[in-house]
Amino acid sequence: MVMFITRFVVKGEAAQFERLFEEHARYMSSQPGYLGSQLVRSLGDPHTYLNIGRWRSPDDHRRVVASDQFQQHASQMRALVDVEAGFYEPVAGEG
Repeated sequence: MVMFITRFVVKGEAAQFERLFEEHARYMSSQPGYLGSQLVRSLGDPHTYLNIGRWRSPDDHRRVVASDQFQQHASQMRALVDVEAGFYEPVAGEG
């Protein structure tokens, strides 16, 4: 299992981002290799969010994000946020 962690900094309306993210999360939940995710918001900066996605492998994630359907979903959010992201592996704790 790998984690794909994405940091979103919302430039516009946070509620609009959250609605779009929910739609995107429903799409992602049906993708092969997707194991789940959690979106969390910073208490110190309410325009900053982290999405912690769990995937069977990096290749599963890469295959999904290369698809036209993913790009259509993601393009709606890109106008609202600045994004940083990368793969991580669990090293301690539960999960």
